[in-house]
Amino acid sequence: ESISHILRLLGACRRAAGDNEAWLAYMGRSMQVTQDQFDPRHTRAISARFGYGMALYEAGRLDEAGPVVAEALTTASEVLPREHPIITSMRFSAVKIPQARGRFDEAAAILEDLAAQTAARDGENSVSHINMLSNLAFMRLEAGDATAARDLLERIAPLRRQQWGATHSRTGITLRILAEAYLQPNEYERALAIADEAAQCQPYPRSGPGEAIKAMRDVPALRARALAGLGRHEEALATLDQAIADAT
Repeated sequence: ESISHILRLLGACRRAAGDNEAWLAYMGRSMQVTQDQFDPRHTRAISARFGYGMALYEAGRLDEAGPVVAEALTTASEVLPREHPIITSMRFSAVKIPQARGRFDEAAAILEDLAAQTAARDGENSVSHINMLSNLAFMRLEAGDATAARDLLERIAPLRRQQWGATHSRTGITLRILAEAYLQPNEYERALAIADEAAQCQPYPRSGPGEAIKAMRDVPALRARALAGLGRHEEALATLDQAIADAT
């Protein structure tokens, strides 16, 4: 196991240096070492295959990633209960593959199932369940179903405020996505009010898991779109100018 770990570390160094091919090669060798040490149905062997599949995904090699990830999930489901945390974690990560292919409905169906599991295991108001619903709402929005996304987020937002506080970054992420959900049906007044509330929230750490969502649902851009929709074009331009000034 120590050899496998060292290989992963070497791969991480290569990746940081921009050499994805060397990174994948080290990840593949690490997987092979683990599989040589453990039975193919052992959780470490399964996790190693899954990790290699997700590395292929991160490198943009979706055609190769899909079968590797699917095989690891199939094996895991044969040796572990469906609700086992390892399977839940793997399924959640694997959602990225249909999402990257634009199969948002497929990804949303997986998240719906996982949300039902977290509700049954941890309770409907638990942080884990609300996190899963937030991801589901984002996926529904990506699939073009702004109404379903909005309904989920209106339910989530007060729970986020209660769990994390009105200005926490996690609350801000929920509000950013909710503002977008109101923009799609052109409900500009409501979108602007929510974007203004999101603007009071703390920024998400740049290295955190919410970076992609933060980038796609940037508050100044949302405010500018809402203002433009209301015909307040000068304010929209001023909002964007200020965002550029703040960034520089």
